[in-house]
Amino acid sequence: MTASLHGCGIKVIIDIVPSHTSNRHAWFREALAAPKGSRARDRYIFRDGQGPDSAQPPSDWTSVFGGPAWTRVPDGQWYLHLFAAEQPDLNWANREVRDDFLTTLRFWSDRGADGFRVDVAHGLAKNLAEPLEPLTRNAKVWLLSNGTSPELDRGLGLRRARAATLLMLALPGSVYLYQGEELGLHEVAEIPAERIADPAFLRSGGAGKGRDGCRVPLPWTADGPSFGSGAGPAHLPQPAWFGPLSVQAQEHDPASTLALYRQALSWRRKLQAAESLEGMPATNGQVLHFGRPGGWRSVTNFGSRPVPVPRGTVVVASGPLRDGLLPADTIAWIIPAGHRFPGVEAPEATSSALRVLAESAARCPTLRARPAPGCLPRGAGTGRLSAVVRWLSDGGAHGDACGPHVRMGGCRGPGREPGADRHRRLRHGQPGPR
Repeated sequence: MTASLHGCGIKVIIDIVPSHTSNRHAWFREALAAPKGSRARDRYIFRDGQGPDSAQPPSDWTSVFGGPAWTRVPDGQWYLHLFAAEQPDLNWANREVRDDFLTTLRFWSDRGADGFRVDVAHGLAKNLAEPLEPLTRNAKVWLLSNGTSPELDRGLGLRRARAATLLMLALPGSVYLYQGEELGLHEVAEIPAERIADPAFLRSGGAGKGRDGCRVPLPWTADGPSFGSGAGPAHLPQPAWFGPLSVQAQEHDPASTLALYRQALSWRRKLQAAESLEGMPATNGQVLHFGRPGGWRSVTNFGSRPVPVPRGTVVVASGPLRDGLLPADTIAWIIPAGHRFPGVEAPEATSSALRVLAESAARCPTLRARPAPGCLPRGAGTGRLSAVVRWLSDGGAHGDACGPHVRMGGCRGPGREPGADRHRRLRHGQPGPR
């Protein structure tokens, strides 16, 4: 399998959970049968309880899924589980545990795995010094909406989600995308309580919302009993608004979120260089601007007002620029004017020059790579702008929807069909825009 995937240019990442095992694991069964203080129990975290008969848990720690983080075994000791009782925590201070996971990593590496995603990595190290520290109870509580759920603002949420994704993709390092992000899906909040299966909801008596709203099967088609996920209804209810956001509905829309993801991932590969960045001066504290090796820039507007962007070519953006300005909640990747990125064919022109060319193209419908002098502004050389003129004359300008003066995310130039670049979908444990 790995050879076939590698042949298609796809890397294999193994999702590994080293913080705990199943309570059915041979190690844990051995631990339950072994006496206190045994080698088998030291692989896990067993402690005596509090009180004269150890009837109380060793500490007041709570599980992520609700309820105590300790479960008592028949001989009176308690074992720690930060998640479900069926998931006992391993003792990472134990050398045998660490060596066993090295064996596991070697097993998958020998079979062609390209890397690993470590789940609950933050839960491996614990302060287990006696006495165990009590749970902190003086944390401040922040209420975002007077204790009630705010009304969903889909437009604002999608704009910020698209911008956040491009910002993440502009940073060095590996990227993990959660299913549904590429369609612009938000969390499905309207799941009846009787249909929820997440332990976080069930074990907390409904106090914890759980993650099922982010696990609803994706809409592949615009209709059908499960929007293309099977012959019958999905195991979790899918809302009617899934249809317009389905893969089928977005597949041929150059302004769709799916097209944006495909274009951004394609450009990320083309612009890939050393894993570093350089901070650039910001604008009034509302702009995050940094440069990447090779010379391209990422500019994100976190403010409420439009801001200017560096002179150059916008190769992808989370939304259309307006009069050459970057709107609020928007990000753009820019190749500076006069700069040619190695291995990347991008027109060397400023945003203002592109806008002038678009206006010229409107006056001269037959504009080609060598336009008539009367169609260009005084002083404009055809050599420097010929690539842009050719792109415009070949149908690169799509009007106000994409902005004729820039090559926007989702817009198409010659040979840049959105469907030509297939994206990878990798899962991780936390939802993104959904």
